[in-house]
Amino acid sequence: MKRWVPTILALVILAAVGVYVGLYETKPQPAPKEKIYEQNQDDIVKFELKDIEKGITLVCEKEPDGTWWITAPTRLEAEADTVDLVTRHLANPEVERKLELQEDLAPFKLQEPAYRATLFTKDGPSRTLLIGAKNPMDSAYFVREKDGSHLYTVYTYSVDNFRKTVADLRNKTLMSFDPALVNRLTLKRSKGGTVEFVRQGEEAWKLTKPIEAPADRFTVDSLLNDIKALKGTEVIEEPYAYSRYKLDQPSAEVIVYTGTGTAQQLTLARPDPEKEEAYASSSRLPFTLKLSSAFILTNVSKELTEFRERLLLSVNREDLTEARITYGGLTIVISKDQDTWSVKEPAGAKAEDEMNDMLFEIIYVRAEEFTDDAPKNLDRYGLDPPKAEVIIRGAKDEQPFTYHYRLGKRAGDHAYLQVVGRSHVVEVRKELLEKVERFAEKIRSGSKAASPPSPGGC
Repeated sequence: MKRWVPTILALVILAAVGVYVGLYETKPQPAPKEKIYEQNQDDIVKFELKDIEKGITLVCEKEPDGTWWITAPTRLEAEADTVDLVTRHLANPEVERKLELQEDLAPFKLQEPAYRATLFTKDGPSRTLLIGAKNPMDSAYFVREKDGSHLYTVYTYSVDNFRKTVADLRNKTLMSFDPALVNRLTLKRSKGGTVEFVRQGEEAWKLTKPIEAPADRFTVDSLLNDIKALKGTEVIEEPYAYSRYKLDQPSAEVIVYTGTGTAQQLTLARPDPEKEEAYASSSRLPFTLKLSSAFILTNVSKELTEFRERLLLSVNREDLTEARITYGGLTIVISKDQDTWSVKEPAGAKAEDEMNDMLFEIIYVRAEEFTDDAPKNLDRYGLDPPKAEVIIRGAKDEQPFTYHYRLGKRAGDHAYLQVVGRSHVVEVRKELLEKVERFAEKIRSGSKAASPPSPGGC
């Protein structure tokens, strides 16, 4: 029986190949997709869109620097994404069907077409599409190329992607900047006052108004990205729109500074606080634009605490080499030898479980509340003198570091803390204080038990 196994397997494989060929390879292949013409999108340097019925002609041209500008009926910067759609579908209109050209084009509304689109290439020649009526299924327009020998139906979405108005094509992006180059950001809010951020190095941000404190870089970077991406949905052309929509009484002003140019300003207004409607203008686009929602105002108007850095300290235990704890007049030093931690002072003291619990807690410190940015009396927080003091040392990427903070009394589920060198008093999880206390008390009790009896003792 075994000698027949290879033969049987070969027959099975041949049968499978035969089924595949029968099902797939012998099927009729779809006909090549029809095209009105062959055109490279990147070669287009200009296009003209004419609404013949309304007598409106729109011209858009590519500048030497690659940007696109509307040049007629007025000069305005064009929206790059919209221009890309126009040129893509002008270069390759999506054909549904190819038809024979009819003698009478009136039924297709192509005898006197209502719309005409012309593209111009960098080499000079142009192509013109004449747009007629929609087909009975409303799925496509009847289209022919000027002087062409065929009639086509072109999908509705494809025609609509190049059948644009000035309002569709004009640039509505309110700001233009590279977030990585921003070195200062100012938020002037009608409610909440002025908040200002200054970049510190490549990644960090610092609050400079209304207080000096580390800022949450993720929140600031996210806000910058939101501002950069902000677009209007429509330009309000009506008279006195700027004052009608309260842009002369703004809810907020955003000023973005970069090291490569002058500051850009964004003005935001929300005329009716009960509605999700917001309007904007900018130094880049000094018009009145309606926004899709008021989300940007929500982000700009956040409470100051939401912009502040809450993570005060985060160290990998592997990078830590020493910790010094002062509590109730007792100073304890622990250090790492190879991968083993032990108490160095006071000599001979041990509290391994409590030490490991404390180490886990003291290297990650997060502000739960910002209590007092300019304390006049630290005693009220139990910080003068402090209940405990923590100094940790180590090295990361061969760069030494030292962190020093003081712990005060409890405040409900929290405890007061002050980082040495900063004036701010914050609240942290009370577990941080409790684990420092538990470790220190264990060392203290162990030291007492190990102390020799005094002379004359029993």
